[in-house]
Amino acid sequence: MFDDYKKEVLDFYLVRKNEGDLSLNLINPSPAKLRDECLMVYAERPIPSDNSALRLFFNQPPNGDDFSDCIERIDIDRFRPLIKLINEPNTKSDAKNTELLAWLINFELRPYQVWKKSNGGKGPKPGFAKPKIKAALIAFMIIAFATGGTIIAMKTDFGSKPCMYWDGTNYIPIGCEENINANKLAIDQYQVRYLHRITKPDTLTLNDIGRVHYFKISVDSVEFYTAKGDCPKDTKKRLKPMTKYMYEKYILPQKASSKK
Repeated sequence: MFDDYKKEVLDFYLVRKNEGDLSLNLINPSPAKLRDECLMVYAERPIPSDNSALRLFFNQPPNGDDFSDCIERIDIDRFRPLIKLINEPNTKSDAKNTELLAWLINFELRPYQVWKKSNGGKGPKPGFAKPKIKAALIAFMIIAFATGGTIIAMKTDFGSKPCMYWDGTNYIPIGCEENINANKLAIDQYQVRYLHRITKPDTLTLNDIGRVHYFKISVDSVEFYTAKGDCPKDTKKRLKPMTKYMYEKYILPQKASSKK
């Protein structure tokens, strides 16, 4: 189950990286850069609930719970396994590296025990309440009406925006009763958070093989996405993990073209 948590953390890293929402220290990490990033993140958001993850990586501070000195004095070679995890996501790695990455990128459901309680198979996904029978029936009727009588997925947070639609790049939450010229689906917060179309495929690297997913529109047309799931353009089909073959056939030519 921890492997599922690790994958979600790494998927979130990839999403933020492709959206340009990470610092340069995390986009092109080195041991020194990660040490500096830890110092900045700790100064910006020293949240007590993160202390267990910090203690796991940096050890217990000599003076209370102030990790500043521990971070500043750490042997930066200890960050190398984390760099390997980022660059080679399928590699085996100590849990402390995943937890530190979750902290650095501000992954919401951290540490692992929090994720496990909220999303680890024993309970609903984050944001999804366990509906009572009456609430579930009402939601079923709303979604059935909004989708023309076809229930696509019974996943909803029963909040103010229990439906979503694909805008070409992202899933956008929306009220099921709102009029819009797009196909509405029941909300799936995993897809809202993590599934995005990659608009600049030439930024992908060999390290993204197996992490990025794709959908083949035609012989010469392929779209790439940041996470697994149903294809937004055809929800009856699944996105496939990018292989080395797909990378070499579709990404490398775009990289070569962008350099001209």
